[in-house]
Amino acid sequence: MKRAGNIELLRFVFAIVIVLHHSMVEGLLAMTGGFLSVEFFYMITGAFMAKSCKKYIEENKQVEKIDITVKHTYKYLMKRIISILPELFISTIIGLVFFYNIGYINAQSYNFFRHVVNDFLFVQSLGMPVASVSGIVWYLSSMYFGIIIIYPIIRRHYTVYCRLIAPILALFLMGTIIHNYGTLNVPAEYLWGVFNTGNMRSIAMISLGCFAYELSSDIKEKQFGKGSLVFLTVLEVACYIIAIYHMHIYSGENSIFDEQAVFLLFVGIMLTLSEVSLIRNLLVDNKVAVALGKYSGALFFGHFIWVQHPAELVYLLKYSGNIPEKYVGILFALIVSIILMILSILIKKGRVYKTCLNKINNITCD
Repeated sequence: MKRAGNIELLRFVFAIVIVLHHSMVEGLLAMTGGFLSVEFFYMITGAFMAKSCKKYIEENKQVEKIDITVKHTYKYLMKRIISILPELFISTIIGLVFFYNIGYINAQSYNFFRHVVNDFLFVQSLGMPVASVSGIVWYLSSMYFGIIIIYPIIRRHYTVYCRLIAPILALFLMGTIIHNYGTLNVPAEYLWGVFNTGNMRSIAMISLGCFAYELSSDIKEKQFGKGSLVFLTVLEVACYIIAIYHMHIYSGENSIFDEQAVFLLFVGIMLTLSEVSLIRNLLVDNKVAVALGKYSGALFFGHFIWVQHPAELVYLLKYSGNIPEKYVGILFALIVSIILMILSILIKKGRVYKTCLNKINNITCD
């Protein structure tokens, strides 16, 4: 099966944007609005979820029973959770060792360690306290919440949801967040004391991803001349570049334009998924792009603590060079993420991991 190198390369690009955002660097590399990369990852999640459901529906024309839908939902969810557990576990252990050495926690930090347990239960989006050692627990919690809400719906009502409900719901939720907060950068607030904004973002963007996949299918079926293909390729690249530029110049004064950046990401993803781009042919099964895609996951999990605590890191390393602390944190994050990727690959090749995955795959949904 051919790997979509263009998607893998985009994963890496937006993972780097998030690193720069959390690093709070200034100047040319500033990505104050880099949090919008989360919208990209949520949309990709929705697109691939829609692809998985559509494939099943096309292969199984009969009406699916509710109990089968529930089994499929949990099977899909558990496979997603199992796939990230090695990275989450390793990054948490590394983070705990770092926090212990800088005096942030100690062996008697009973409550903190109990909160770490909640990191692996993905309950932050439900209002429960977590340690969030890896720094991205809110994202995972909200993503799984979005999946468990949307997945069973599109299994039974694929076309209605993906083509009609998804765009309307996405716009409504996005508009509600921006109207009340002026930005989408609210990962864990509670609107009216009830609705978690991270969950709202997740549902909105996963829905947009479903819609993008459906539109990309329509585009894929059309025949384009060479001139049209060049135009669509330029448009695809331009959408990503302008969206990232918005993240670069982001400030409190232009945060009201978050929806425009999301629209650009939506159009870019739609064109990327349509596979009409001339870039796709250059990156299909491209080993460098695929490797960077795999690295992006480790980078996503492994960067946060280093770029958020550069002063403590420099002190621990006894570094006294001329490189600014923030860039030492970024460099260390890049290196540690490589180690994290290697360790997670080894775990996934192990017998225990494969046994767990096989048990999930063997769950019957007939």
